This record gives sequence, structure tokens and C-alpha cells, in this order.
Amino acid sequence: MKRKDYRFTLGAVLAACAILFGSAAVADAQANSKGGDLAGGFTLLINEVEADPGNQQNDSCQYIELRGAPGSTVPANTYFVAIDSDAAFPGRLHHVVPVGGVTVGSNGLIYLRNTVAPVCQNRTAAAGTTVVDYSSVIRIGGGNLEVGSESFAIITTTANIFAGLDIDANDDGVLDISVSTVYDAAAFLINPDEHYVYPNGIAQSAILGTPFQDVPDAFVRFPGNDTPNSAAAFYYGEIATSPDEAVAFVDPRSANFPTGGVLTPGAPNVPAAAPTTPARADYDGDGRTDLSVFRPSEGNWYLFGSTAGFSVLNWGISTDVIVPADYDGDGKTDTAVFRAAADAAQPDFWILNSNGFTFSGSSWGIAGDVPAVADYDGDGKADVAVYRPSNGTWYIVLSSNGSAVIVNNPGDTPVPGDYDGDGQADGIIYTNGNWVGTLSSGPQVNIALGQAGDIPVPGDYDGDGRDDQAVFRPSDGTWRPILSSNGSQPVIQFGAAGDIPVVGDYDGDGTEDQAIYRNGQWWVNRSTGGVTVQQFGISTDRPTPQFARP
Repeated sequence: MKRKDYRFTLGAVLAACAILFGSAAVADAQANSKGGDLAGGFTLLINEVEADPGNQQNDSCQYIELRGAPGSTVPANTYFVAIDSDAAFPGRLHHVVPVGGVTVGSNGLIYLRNTVAPVCQNRTAAAGTTVVDYSSVIRIGGGNLEVGSESFAIITTTANIFAGLDIDANDDGVLDISVSTVYDAAAFLINPDEHYVYPNGIAQSAILGTPFQDVPDAFVRFPGNDTPNSAAAFYYGEIATSPDEAVAFVDPRSANFPTGGVLTPGAPNVPAAAPTTPARADYDGDGRTDLSVFRPSEGNWYLFGSTAGFSVLNWGISTDVIVPADYDGDGKTDTAVFRAAADAAQPDFWILNSNGFTFSGSSWGIAGDVPAVADYDGDGKADVAVYRPSNGTWYIVLSSNGSAVIVNNPGDTPVPGDYDGDGQADGIIYTNGNWVGTLSSGPQVNIALGQAGDIPVPGDYDGDGRDDQAVFRPSDGTWRPILSSNGSQPVIQFGAAGDIPVVGDYDGDGTEDQAIYRNGQWWVNRSTGGVTVQQFGISTDRPTPQFARP
């Protein structure tokens, strides 16, 4: 398998338009990432963080919660740290809480309790939680500013670390501590010039904010998502003003904030909830699928953003396979094509990032491969991937660390999707009405749904955060999903022979809609009620939601 990556800047990116996931860092020779796995297989993850809530500068009303195996002991020299990530003083330790030797509570939780100015009476720990006291205030940005960037991490190190120590002296975003290991990390990043202080160039778990506006107060891990160092594992928001800053949420909040979710430090936030899947073919990042087509005769993409309006991009040739997805993790779908090249020096995937300035090329695939792009590692970015029918093998490049994953699961049509709701795509194959594969959470899948002539159309039709197996049957114009929320199998009449199914969340409610493209007309059966019909495109266009991955 040939492999080469390309990245070219096609123009200056305006700083005012940039909200970063974090600067990629070069691996420190003395640092490594265990991905949540401590010595002896021990797991410790950041579960919830509230620090310096907005509206109350320098507030001591804080809550930090870690999660591990119930009753296990945290290895020695392990710390929870808060690191200044502002451009002025990146790498300065704001806070250090030793947790080495602590026994994880019987409920799997450790609560780090702030004892300074204890005005937060509602910050109580659930039964079975281990409580560790600390005595200084974590301030986002390190001072009186609500607008600032901060990195949080669980590390082990034999170095003598303390608040005020600069652990990134050369400001390259890489920890300078000797023999340091980062097991889990997340960060508030607000401005484009700020650094996510983190080793190994992973930098995938940034919690985003908006320049010159209020910083979100808190972020929390989705229940059941144990993926370390992954932005997709968390959602965030602002906590509403109250005596103890302990209830609900207000804006700003993340696009994946679950329906019915809240931020209540120390209490359940979204029991059994899963991350909300980003809308496919969402080119303006507003959470709604956009009417959009690729015109092979011109190589043009015609986009009608539900917020941004009309635009045209020239990207591709008539024989390309379009593979739109969010490759850079900015919440917007990128225009991209797959063009299998015999020359290893030429890319197979050609990706134009949503900012319109940066081209990425990846040499990954051969003639005959079927692109199977999806977010397999749960970092919020689509991974370059192909399925090779000749040997029944999936070839995947994980964007989180650049490693290659090879999986044998033969069949006819790759239908990757997040069927178990853990934030990671599952490599499922569809063959003769059977859906077969292994979920990223472990269980095997072998489900019978479909018949000859059916078109597989997986999507989250019940809004529970899990993709449902589903087919569109052109012979009678029906949609036939198996809803993961209750196992029911409704039959929805919507379409006719010759229609192209274009699944998407056109109304932005977190539930995907049945939709078809018919000779330039878009027919959408909205989950919020009603059918819409719009003209956008011509009969020979390829509707991009047909190929898009969230």
C-alpha cells in the first residue's frame, strides 16, 4: 500500500476566521502518549471539568472529576495539571494536583475538591466517590480574563513540578518535562495564535471557544465514551448564573451538545447519552445538511448553505469519486475527491479544506478501491480510508496519530457509520441484504435487512446518537430502517424508482431525514414535520449528501 501525505497552503488564512483545534506538535523524545492506559493497564480519564466560570471572574466555584477502574490505585507520580495555553505564556503550570496513590472510588470517580473560598455548597460528591482536596483556584488564562486558553491533562512524571513552572520553555507546544506521559487531555483554545501544550503532535482534544467572547465554563465526557485525547468524547457549554453556578447551560455551547443535556457538576448530565453526530454535507457548519451538487462536466461544486447561501468551487474532474467530509475537524464539510493514481508520487485523495485556502493530498489507494471515509478514531476528523473488493480488506489512516489500520471484512458495499454511538465509525459491510462487521466497542454485527436492488442508507433516524441500518427500496419507493432506540422497523413511503437517496439532517434537529434527489429537485421528509421541495441542480449532477460522511 503506497502512502504519502501532501499539504499545501494556497493562500493566507485570515486569523479572524480561525478557531483552532490546537497546533500540531513534534514528538518530544522523552514524552509519549499512553492513550488513557496507565501502568499495568490502569485507565484514568478526564470526566468533567468546570474552571473559572464566565460571569464570575476568578471564581473558586470549580469541579474536576476523573474516571478510572473502581477500587484501583493510581500509579505513583501521577498528576492532574492545568497548563496556560495563551500566546503570552504557553506552558506555564497554573495548577498541579497529585493523584498518585489515590484509590479510585467504588463508583469509578475521583473528585478534586477546591477548598479555597468554599462558597460552592452544591459541589457535593456522589456516594462512592473518592475526594481529593486542593487549595488554589484554576483561572482560565491565569488571571482576571475570562477569555483565555487552558490545557488540562493527566500526566506521570518524575520531575519536580509545581504551579508557576514553565514546562514548555521554547513555546513549541511540546512538554519539556523529562520522562513525562500524558494519558488524557483536553483544552479550551480561543485564539489562533495560542498553543495546545501537549506532546507527540496529537493535540486532538481541544474544546473550542470564540475569540473575544465568553469562554465556555465546563466540558464533560459523554457517558460510555472512553476514547482518550478525543474532542469527540466531550461536549461543552456555559453554565447559567446562579448562586453556585450549578445548573443548566446557556450559550456558547458545542455543536454536539446532546438534546436534553445539561452541565451540572457532580450530578448526571446526560445519562446513557451519546455524542450527536455532525450533519453530513454541512458546508457552513450550522448543523444542517446543505443542498449541494457536484457537476462532473465542469468539475464544479455548487453549494447552497442553509446559513452561508450560494457558492461555487472548482475541485475535481468528471471521473472523480466525490468524498466530502470534515477532514480538519472544524465542524464544516470539506470538498474532496478520490482519484486512484498508479503513481505513488501522486495523491489519491484530494481535499480542499473548508477555509478554501488549504489543499491536502493523501496517496492511499489503488485502482478498483472504494473510498470508505469516516471518523474511525473518534477525534472529530474524517479519516482517509478505502475498501478493496479484490481482497475484502479495509485500509484506514487514523488522523489522530497517522497510523494505518488494516481490517479484513469482505463483502459488496462498505457502509461505515457509528452504529454503537461511541463517537467512532464502525467498518460494516453490506452484502445481499446482510450487514456484517465488528463494532468499535467490540460486539459483532450480523443483521439481515434488505433484498436485491435495495440501496443501503444508514443514518440516525431516531436521534439517539447511533446510526441505524436502513435501506431504500426503489421498486416501491420505501425506506426501511431498524431503529436502534427501540428495534422497530417502520416502512416509510417516500420516493420512486430512479430517485437518488440523499440522507441528511436538513432541519438541524439531530435526527436524520429521508430525502431524495430527482432531476435537480430535492424532496425532504423532515423529522420535525412536513415535506419540502426545492430546485437546486440539474439531472446529471451528483448530489453530495449521497456520498458525504459526517
